[in-house]
Amino acid sequence: SPPACLPPPQSLPPACPPSNLCSPQPVPLPPNLYPPPGLSPWVGPGQAWQPLPCQAGCPPVLSSPPLPQDSAFMVRQSSGQGWNQPFTLAVLYKGHVYNIPIRYVESSRQYALGKDGKSREERFDSVAGIIQHYREHPLVLIEGSSASRAHTCLLFPVKP
Repeated sequence: SPPACLPPPQSLPPACPPSNLCSPQPVPLPPNLYPPPGLSPWVGPGQAWQPLPCQAGCPPVLSSPPLPQDSAFMVRQSSGQGWNQPFTLAVLYKGHVYNIPIRYVESSRQYALGKDGKSREERFDSVAGIIQHYREHPLVLIEGSSASRAHTCLLFPVKP
């Protein structure tokens, strides 16, 4: 069931609810970080994020009955993508799971969402920074096959 701290979203609000209403609990830092030592994608303001182990493709926890609430999300390790795409952000919205690559941009030592080659993109100092930003601001979700767009905030962290 959804956390009691937030009502179920009926439609996308003009701004997402304050992130402090429903923050996930910090978890220990993993022993093997991506990218190599010296940079931790997990460290954010007062919290740490850990990727959730999952096989490639649709995360079962987001696609098996009973389905979690719209705007549920998890960060998982990407399979076979290498050090420059270490994680995937999986977001459930309207019965569809969107798998969004999280890339490490070596030139700026930051992280970005989506595939490489975009002319403009937001960059973040940590994976936690990405999550925090999209808990407060709508994330554009693009359906790969039809290029249709939807918007949602990251409201409900999910564990496998």
